[in-house]
Amino acid sequence: QAVQQGVEVGDEVLTSSGMFGTVVDIDEDDTIWVEIAPGTRVHMVRGGIARRIVEEEEDVDEDEEQDADQP
Repeated sequence: QAVQQGVEVGDEVLTSSGMFGTVVDIDEDDTIWVEIAPGTRVHMVRGGIARRIVEEEEDVDEDEEQDADQP
């Protein structure tokens, strides 16, 4: 529930039905509009958000790759 309540406009999300999209609007009744393709938006309840997609920093990924290469 914390993830669902913390979702904001601009967040990339994964819905419980398996669709990826970007939150483009949050209505007064706390429902969410998610753009799943350019010009294609779906209207859903917050409970339909499974998780937020967070991109990791590239520096962290490079450090992990270097560590994996060393014996």
